[in-house]
Amino acid sequence: MTDYFGRYKGLINSLISYSNAKIRYRTTANGNLVDIGITEWLILGAIIEAENNNPKVTDIAGILDLPKGTVSKALKSLSSLGYVERYRYNENHKIVLVKPTNDGKQFYQKFTEETIQPLYKPILDALSALPDEQVNQITKAFWNFGKKSQ
Repeated sequence: MTDYFGRYKGLINSLISYSNAKIRYRTTANGNLVDIGITEWLILGAIIEAENNNPKVTDIAGILDLPKGTVSKALKSLSSLGYVERYRYNENHKIVLVKPTNDGKQFYQKFTEETIQPLYKPILDALSALPDEQVNQITKAFWNFGKKSQ
């Protein structure tokens, strides 16, 4: 069998391995241990960043390029933990707005410092040697791959 990826085999294999890594955080909510994953963290971060714009669920899905169902499921979990509040828009009750709670902001900061930063530091350190143009080319390649694989 020929090696389809050729000289890129190591890169592709490492990306697959990295993307399959389980990034979970165990936290206590209502006296129970609960797992929080990278998806919930990304969604909470997007909500925090967009807080001043009163983001809708569809806005968060668009920002992160995630299906609305994925965002809704994560929001249910984040809401049950007390990290976000969901409420209906007065003029159109089909529109769901979201905002972070103070507990959500504190959790996001702690999760970032204890879990995300140590995990991503080696990658960011390695990429820091690349010029912006190369980082942009790599970024574009992965976005295009992600779009085609959905």
